[in-house]
This record gives sequence, structure tokens and C-alpha cells, in this order.
Amino acid sequence: MTDDREVGPGLVRRVVNPFQRFVHDEAAGGVVLLLATAAALVWANGPAAAGLRGAVALPAGGHRGGLHRRAGVGVAARGGGRSGRGRGDALGRRRLGGGVCPGGGVVWYATLHSGVHATIAGVVLGLMNPARPVDGRAVLDDLQHNLHPVTAFTVVPLFALANAGVDLRGGALGEAVGSPVTWAVVLGLLVGKAVGIGGVTWLALRLGVGVLPPGMPLRLVWGVAALAGIGFTVSLFITDLAYTDPALVTQAKVGIFAASAVAAVLGSGLLLALTRRSASHTPGPTRTPEEKEDGGG
Repeated sequence: MTDDREVGPGLVRRVVNPFQRFVHDEAAGGVVLLLATAAALVWANGPAAAGLRGAVALPAGGHRGGLHRRAGVGVAARGGGRSGRGRGDALGRRRLGGGVCPGGGVVWYATLHSGVHATIAGVVLGLMNPARPVDGRAVLDDLQHNLHPVTAFTVVPLFALANAGVDLRGGALGEAVGSPVTWAVVLGLLVGKAVGIGGVTWLALRLGVGVLPPGMPLRLVWGVAALAGIGFTVSLFITDLAYTDPALVTQAKVGIFAASAVAAVLGSGLLLALTRRSASHTPGPTRTPEEKEDGGG
């Protein structure tokens, strides 16, 4: 007969703890983002495409109107939420944190209706977070940990669902392949990110104004720089701000999808190859003469 006292701890160990590790795992958020993107593409190219456009309050081309406000809501909520929680944690001992979150909401609402894009409010509120520890507490790290489940599993997937739904029917994909806009986006993400991040890191090291973390060789930076070409959510957002022509929006988004896929494969391959190379050149532990005799060496 099972002891009732063991049911609670056993359930926590088998269900609750793994779930908590999952929601705080960066890779898990990436999986959810990919699923949301795939769902948006299937939805936009299926019989229910009109429903997707209606759900995000978009015209057929899909970038103006309601999306600006809804995308602004998502990004501003992320930035504003970080700000409100950060200020609330920092000032909690003074009992002033309770009014910060509503204050952030008021700033966002006023910015939204002022003619300035509401994301600016989120960025400004996010910059209010203390970068240094407050009273010995790393507020920014706590914020990142506590808000990761909200952003990774709610805000970002909803953003992808509203923005990644590109209708590729009617020759749109062929037009995108031959468009200079598509290739400019691809080159910007693949070449620009790699050269920019890797090159600036190399220059900072040469000039002596920066150092790499212990155990991080410069060659691995190039793998990370290649992965930075996965310019997904921000690139989609900027595309909707930059273009008014629906055809150009589609072409730019096709370039984003293509560059992100290539960057993922290229960056992962580089990191795997370089880390294996580093491991193969790492000397093994030194064996004493007694160990060599025992092992026959």
C-alpha cells in the first residue's frame, strides 16, 4: 500500500520539477517559436487564410492596421513588463513597487495613441531596469528568469503567429526568389551579422578594449556570429514597419525565413566542428609512472 506522504513529493519530483525546468529552458522556447511559425505558414496558405488575416486585423497584404498595434502590444508588454517587475523588485522594500506596472501601462497606452510607435515605450521602460545589483540582488537576472516563461511561451509565439503567416501561393515564392529585396535581407542576415559580430569582436581583442570569457576561443565566436543570422522576430517586426507594399513584405519575409534556416544550419555546423576540433586537441590527463605500469603503457 502506497504511503500518502510519498505521493506529494513523488509527484513534484516526476511532474512539477521537469515542467519547471522545461519552461525556463531557452531551447524549449525556441521549439515553441518554431511550432508557432509552422502553424502560421500552414494557416496562411490553407483554406482558413482569411481567418488568420481577420484574427490579426490585417488587410490582405498583411502589415498595416491592427498588426502594428497588436505587435506593439506584444513587444511593449514584454519591455514594459520587464520594467515594471524590475522597478517593483528594486523598490519593494520601500513599498513603492505596486504603482509601477500600472504606470508602465499608462505610458504604453499614451505612446500608442500619440502617433509614435508603442514599441518605443517598451524600449524606454525596459531601459529603466537597473543593470547593476540593487542591495546585493541581481534584479535584471531575476527578471530574465521570472519573465522567460511569459515571453517565450506567450508573447513571442503570438507575435510569430501574427507575423510569420506569409501567403506563398499565386507565384509569390517565385517572385521572392528573383527579388533584390529578398537577397538583400539574406545577405544582411548571413554576411552582415557574421562579419559585424565576429569582426568587431576580433577588433576589440586586437585593440585591447575587450576580453573573451575564460575557455572561449575566438574561433567559436564565428560560430555564434553565424547563428546570429537567425534574425527572426525583430526582422519580421522591422519588415512590417519598413514596407507598405504587400509584395515587398512577402519578399522580405521569405528572405528572413531562408536566411534564418541557413544561419541555423551553418552556425550549428561550425560550432560542432570547432568544438570537436578543440576536444581532439585537448591533452589528456598526465599519467604517473605507476599508472603506466599498471595499465601496460
